[in-house]
Amino acid sequence: MGLSSAQRVKLFKPILPALVRISEAFPPLVPDVINLLMQLAKISESQASLDSHFDAHFGKSLEISAQESTELCDLTQRTFSEILDKAKLKSKVYKQE
Repeated sequence: MGLSSAQRVKLFKPILPALVRISEAFPPLVPDVINLLMQLAKISESQASLDSHFDAHFGKSLEISAQESTELCDLTQRTFSEILDKAKLKSKVYKQE
């Protein structure tokens, strides 16, 4: 059984800013962090879509779940952007000579 939207938000919300700092401190981990963020965004987007679809049929409890999934997806996208911005500023780290 998977995590609910509320549990996923509670778990990942404090972790996402740390992923930015980890990526900055350990550039070789950036591809793995990006992969994790992509998977999290896919899950959150799918869950938000499902919750909003079933909300019309089952009531307000899923509306809250859809909002939480959408919030997590937005946080994931912002984290992704921050990692790319910081990586771009430190382009010398990625150059092989």
